[in-house]
Amino acid sequence: MLSTNAIDLVLNSVYVPPQDRNVGYGERLISCLSGLVLGFNGIRKFRKGGCFLLFPAGYLLWRSASGFCYINKRLGRDTTEAVGTYAYSRDLVINKKRSDLYNFCKTPENFPLIMKHITKAEKTGDNTYRLTSVFWDQALNWNAEILQDVPDKRIIWRSLPPFEVENYGLIEFFDQPSGKGTEMRIIFVYKPSDTLIGKTVGKVLNLGFTRKINQDLDDFKQFMENNRV
Repeated sequence: MLSTNAIDLVLNSVYVPPQDRNVGYGERLISCLSGLVLGFNGIRKFRKGGCFLLFPAGYLLWRSASGFCYINKRLGRDTTEAVGTYAYSRDLVINKKRSDLYNFCKTPENFPLIMKHITKAEKTGDNTYRLTSVFWDQALNWNAEILQDVPDKRIIWRSLPPFEVENYGLIEFFDQPSGKGTEMRIIFVYKPSDTLIGKTVGKVLNLGFTRKINQDLDDFKQFMENNRV
């Protein structure tokens, strides 16, 4: 128990939410190498004043591990790399009729049940919607339109300008060859703009975000199969 608590304490001490990180990967590598060199010299010359090198060495190693720098924050400096286009694709087999899945997915109120980072969706016109998403603690609102809606087969959408993050994607539905269940194909793209909010959102569009989407879809599959929809 003690060792587990110690590990949790260490992990929590170096974790900084992605949207707050302000040190790029190149600088993090340099900080790591510099911290190791200072730490080695500090230990080797501990009795000759080397102990004073351990403090900056520790800070550089923490800066490398966390991706955050207090000096950068005070200076308003951010060297994190801009994230380009984020694309996601997955085929999911759900033991549900194609029509049931299509009808569920085309209903705005159900969007948050499919992907939990979408917290609200409301219909604003015949083919337009207003959506609210939360990427970690960053809320984002945008308008979207349905480009193609083929009952029981396909839904294609795109975001409408102005937007901080461009978004477009599709959901397709296919009968399983075995006749049991439906294959649901989900493809979507996020393209952050060069604005402050766009860059903030771009920082979380990484492998962690992909794992979260995968979990959301696993939960959606379980929900659909275990409920009469």
